Amino acid sequence: MTVSEILPSPKGIGVRNLYKKVIILFTIFLFSLTTIFSPTKVYQSIGIFIPNNINRYTYISDENTKIEEKLVKRVVNNYIKKLEKQGYENVSYEQSAFLKILNKYQIQIPSKLTKNNFYNLENGIIHTYDYYAEYNTIKIDDTIYYFKNLKDLESFKEKIIKYDNKDYDINIIKDSLGKETSEDILNKVISQKEKEYKKKLAIKEKEEQQKNIKIQDLSGVAYDNPIVNYAIQFNGNPYVYGGTSLTNGADCSGFVQSIYKHFGINLPRRASIQASSGKSVKYSDIQPGDLIFYSGNGGKSVTHVAIYIGGGKIIHAQTPSRGIGITTANMMVIMSIRRVI
Repeated sequence: MTVSEILPSPKGIGVRNLYKKVIILFTIFLFSLTTIFSPTKVYQSIGIFIPNNINRYTYISDENTKIEEKLVKRVVNNYIKKLEKQGYENVSYEQSAFLKILNKYQIQIPSKLTKNNFYNLENGIIHTYDYYAEYNTIKIDDTIYYFKNLKDLESFKEKIIKYDNKDYDINIIKDSLGKETSEDILNKVISQKEKEYKKKLAIKEKEEQQKNIKIQDLSGVAYDNPIVNYAIQFNGNPYVYGGTSLTNGADCSGFVQSIYKHFGINLPRRASIQASSGKSVKYSDIQPGDLIFYSGNGGKSVTHVAIYIGGGKIIHAQTPSRGIGITTANMMVIMSIRRVI
């Protein structure tokens, strides 16, 4: 056998080399296909990883899920940072919607993401999740008001306690995003408290004026007289026709009867009959505690009775509109003065 018969022919070598080149090129081609259809790119404008070909997935692989999970978490965390800059405190979210998001967007995201496409994706992720914030709350008149942060609550409370200085119940509550009370409602609460405050202030001022009047009326009173001292403490109480209550209301004779009953002296119920009690006294000899009987019909008969308190003044149950009060002793025609002590 010759050497030429043992060695391969140049033509055979060329064919085999060609086969090798084809195999190598085909391998490179197949490898390039895998890299074309499974790439990720960095979305430089916001710095997050975004899959190029989510719309081509027929199933969610572990690797792609991790990529998408990074995308979703990055979007959500960026959104939370925005919320915290707006004043929300300790924002959290539920991740139960993660697979729902993946299934929803796997056929909707185009392979080439534009800014507009990404904006839609971002909005979808943000609105699919349930977000919760840590609210500061204050309870006023059985209503709870929510605030993004403690600073806003303290500002509101400062305005409220100007008009209603109470120890309000303040708590921290975890609740869904957007629960905070609107500014319009808070302004209405402040306005209502201001109205209530002014109303209370007006009542207090009126009471002070009445108190000052009482003090002025009592000038010259013989404070050493026990009947007078007892009677004047009911100054300002109501007049009730037929009544005998020193607190809930009495008429003139009922008032006198109840005052003297406190000291163990029983007087008749009607003023005209009371006028016969005790002994007669001249006006020049009158003393605190004496009874003065008046006529409201021109001196024809006794129609009214009062207790003399000294200083030319009396205390008596006047009329429904005036109640029990202090006036001058010579207000009407005096029929008689009686001392029943």
